[in-house]
Amino acid sequence: MSLRSRSVPFAACRGVALGACALCFLPCGFIGVPGGSGGLPGNHFLPTARPGADGRGASRQSAAASSSPTGGLAAGLAALCLGLLLSASPAPAEEEQPQGYVPYILRNPPTAPPADDKAPEIPEKERERRRTAPFEEVKNEDWYTYGRTVYIAKCASCHPAGSNIIDETKSLFPDDLERNGYKEPAKVREIIRYGKGKMPGFAVDCASVVDYTQCGVLTPLDEATLMTLEDFTLNRANLEWRGRG
Repeated sequence: MSLRSRSVPFAACRGVALGACALCFLPCGFIGVPGGSGGLPGNHFLPTARPGADGRGASRQSAAASSSPTGGLAAGLAALCLGLLLSASPAPAEEEQPQGYVPYILRNPPTAPPADDKAPEIPEKERERRRTAPFEEVKNEDWYTYGRTVYIAKCASCHPAGSNIIDETKSLFPDDLERNGYKEPAKVREIIRYGKGKMPGFAVDCASVVDYTQCGVLTPLDEATLMTLEDFTLNRANLEWRGRG
């Protein structure tokens, strides 16, 4: 089903909700809500109170209005209408993938790094392109989709959309990275590998470089995954985490 055809039921649902909302508010003019204009039997507008010298008349009138059963009914109807409108809002459209597409992570499931694990040799010019290219250029490239999957699995619980739920001054946005001394890719690489503070390290040699308590993962990431995670994180940071990523 195309995105356009998927949006038709949502539009119909929203129309029904708007109609229901109109029906909700229509009776409000006939049930005695202060300021209404209905004239059915049983209409009971609150009396107008002139504030006395001490000004307490107006406050008594306000208190009476807030405790009025008709006022409560109107508030309840308004809440119901709001709920209908929110439930009718369309869900965000999912990105369409080519038919038969299999994510990179399923084609290459992660395994424990081999003893002789080494980082792949990727030209620095290509690394720089990955870190700075716009989303539309890289969104379907294997390294990007794999990096996003790893980021979601390993990083997003503390850094959703580049933020930092533990310390908001240490986000992954460019200004915070620069202020905290992580402007250079080498510094980002170091903290991904060996962690710092409450962040664990993910490299095989983490425990040989820092205290083992800083290495909080049972299965470390291989060198290719560490490199991909670094490039993905820097790409999103350089774009200030805009877009869907």
